[in-house]
Amino acid sequence: MFSAERDFRSRTLIKQQIRARKMLARYGHSQSVRLCQLRICDLAGKKGQLEDGFDKDALALIEMLSVQRSMPTSLKELSIDGSDLQRMGLPEGPAYKKVLQGLLKIVVSDPLQNDPQRLEKHALRAVKAL
Repeated sequence: MFSAERDFRSRTLIKQQIRARKMLARYGHSQSVRLCQLRICDLAGKKGQLEDGFDKDALALIEMLSVQRSMPTSLKELSIDGSDLQRMGLPEGPAYKKVLQGLLKIVVSDPLQNDPQRLEKHALRAVKAL
């Protein structure tokens, strides 16, 4: 997870935003920040000093985590839920979780997709693929 963070600032803004949202989706805000801080301390302890630029990259990631915190990064933040899938004709069961997790991946990559009509289209495609 952190090996690529050494070049975080060299990524495009969109890639930085997506990386931060993926981390938020996986760990949440507090845990993500703590992991970044732990990585900084770990490197400092191992090498006696921080690698050039790494502290700036980690701090940039922490800042981006705070900026992206308001974006949808959890299932409960999706604009559709299981009742919408049921209304669309998907039978209840484990497929709900699979479809909703797929929708979350789409939304984490592009928050503008978190629109009921757009997500219903994505969900219908996902249901057909099951």
